[in-house]
Amino acid sequence: MARSERSGGGCGGVLLILALLLGAVVGGFLARDRLGALDFPTLPVPIPTLPGGGPPPEVGVHPAPSPTPVGRPGPGGPLNHISQPPPTQPAFGASACDDIPDGGPVGGPDCVTAEIHCGDTVVGHTRGGVDRYDTRFYESKFCWPATMDHDGGDERVYRLVMPEGDWRAWVDLHTPCADLDVAGIRYDHDTCPTSGELINQCEMVPLKGTASERIELTSRSANGRHPVWYVVVEGKDDEEGAFSLQVTCAPGLLGPLE
Repeated sequence: MARSERSGGGCGGVLLILALLLGAVVGGFLARDRLGALDFPTLPVPIPTLPGGGPPPEVGVHPAPSPTPVGRPGPGGPLNHISQPPPTQPAFGASACDDIPDGGPVGGPDCVTAEIHCGDTVVGHTRGGVDRYDTRFYESKFCWPATMDHDGGDERVYRLVMPEGDWRAWVDLHTPCADLDVAGIRYDHDTCPTSGELINQCEMVPLKGTASERIELTSRSANGRHPVWYVVVEGKDDEEGAFSLQVTCAPGLLGPLE
């Protein structure tokens, strides 16, 4: 009799455990279905490179022609706080590569070719830039592991100054002329970051070939401070070439400071 009671109690314990496991599995499926209905942000994806026409634009920084305030609802902007804006179009096509021989002078300060802001378009060339960053730098700052060679050729560095508050920026690199990559390094100083500096944010999604790339840069600040990102255009191996950059910005989850 005692053996029968113990056996019955053991079966009851097993059934209880199976019921708990079944409840956990069902709960997981329901939670997955609820989460799937939300619009979560996605990782950056390759942007299709569109053919360009006409003469190439002048090398340099071209401010946005529209007077619409940056980040406000309008054509070309994201739909909400967690969506991404649609892909931008390249400033020129592959037929214009030979018409842009270099990227102009390095205007400074330090390694910076030029200062840029939300809405700007940049036309440049890695040739004539600086030789400041390499594979070891990108790996040590957790930008990208050393699976690609960024030790050769020049790079162009642009100082992106963001508005005060909580903001998101998307930098699109169009590079029909060479295998180039783009990186974004958060460093709120007037001089370029070095290998000895502490870097808390670095974004890089290198793709093979001449596919366009996009990086997303998020920043938050207050008390009159403007976050600074150093945007680097870098060639793989010894690749050099012309490129264009487009910067699109929108308020983050907390919105801009008024």
